[in-house]
Amino acid sequence: MQERGRASRPARYGTHGAILLLLLAAQVSSQCGFATAIPGSAPDRALLGWQPAPVATPMPSAARRAVALAPYALLPAPSDSGGCGPPPLPAEPAHELETLAAPGRVVRPTPLTETPDSPTALVHLAMGTPVQVEAWAQGADGRVRYRVAAEGATGWAAPGAVVLQAADPVTRQVAGRPIVEPLRGKGMWFIPDSRQYGVAAGARVAAAARANGLSHLYVEVATSRGGFWGAAWLDELLPAACAAGVQVIGSVFAHLEDLAADLALALQVAHYRTPDGLALAGLTVDMEETLVPENIQAFGELLRHHVGDDYLLVATVYPPESSFAARYPWPALPASWNAVAPMTYWQQMENRSFTPAEVYAYIQRNLAKLRALTRRPDLPVEVLGQLFQMGYPRLLGPAPPTAAEILAAAKAARDAGAIGISFFDWARATPAHWEALAALDWAG
Repeated sequence: MQERGRASRPARYGTHGAILLLLLAAQVSSQCGFATAIPGSAPDRALLGWQPAPVATPMPSAARRAVALAPYALLPAPSDSGGCGPPPLPAEPAHELETLAAPGRVVRPTPLTETPDSPTALVHLAMGTPVQVEAWAQGADGRVRYRVAAEGATGWAAPGAVVLQAADPVTRQVAGRPIVEPLRGKGMWFIPDSRQYGVAAGARVAAAARANGLSHLYVEVATSRGGFWGAAWLDELLPAACAAGVQVIGSVFAHLEDLAADLALALQVAHYRTPDGLALAGLTVDMEETLVPENIQAFGELLRHHVGDDYLLVATVYPPESSFAARYPWPALPASWNAVAPMTYWQQMENRSFTPAEVYAYIQRNLAKLRALTRRPDLPVEVLGQLFQMGYPRLLGPAPPTAAEILAAAKAARDAGAIGISFFDWARATPAHWEALAALDWAG
């Protein structure tokens, strides 16, 4: 985000991180009784929320480190439903070696050293050299290195000098259909900061999503510092979403300080199955914190390696016009992620009001810049639009984006060839927003 937008959120926390802090702080106080009504629906379908949520118990450090990163059995192709999740993983950076067995190649000339932080080169590898990656670790500077074997030598390559090999995620198909199909159309982000959205909450949320024409939901269920706290909620939501024909993509907010812990957490979410065997339609990782380009690249590669080529992965990132954009390894994203979801929160990014025409132009510019930065004009992109207003309790200010702005954002995304558009988030949506979304025909 641009610097003006940063002033309104706590230091070291990004857009969604700041929102989570506000929600957690609000839960410390007693019940607030906020209600969101779905336009055109019966009163008994109002969604009630903002009541205290169960507190997750952090996993002890020893147990966290015992979470196996490999080998994981490859996941089956995404089901037509959603999923749910396990226990928490605290931070506490630890840079020990993590074993791996994966093909890779050198993308820039690199020395191989005896240890991750050694300055002494054993040999040098030229660009394009095929390697076998045997392990990885975060060095003393926090950046990821791979230990590789090539040309009769074994050693640690420089950060970012070696990439893991994978099938092209951008063009991947599963069962004859694009892997990104669950992202097509209109979506909404949902943070289950409270499970008390009325009786039979999962069924009510799924029914409201379907009634308003939403094809998918992004549900944030885990964070680096809170662990996987959304399991019980997803156990309730996924069967209802499956019955309603609504896809559910899980979201993990990763701080990317301890990559081993973040990787273990993301894999817990991806591998989770509900008691009746349902799984998420895919996973997004929200990357707003500790934006070290080599680590963002390595995290995507490692996650892709462990889930396999047929699992939907979406990278949630700042938009190209954000002041943080330079910290992303843009050309590396399409090598691991099937799609990218830029947080094109127009009001927050520029800290001002927008006309619908300005919203349209902002979305169009950022999509064009994203495809140029990634060097993949065919990259599937889902625009992430804004419903909230920063600087107010619960992000519920008097002048959030208007219904006209929502429609302009959707038109800009569709005209620019985005696969879909989703909005952040459900709890901040006003009746006017819902009416606009219900009337919006994405295919039209």
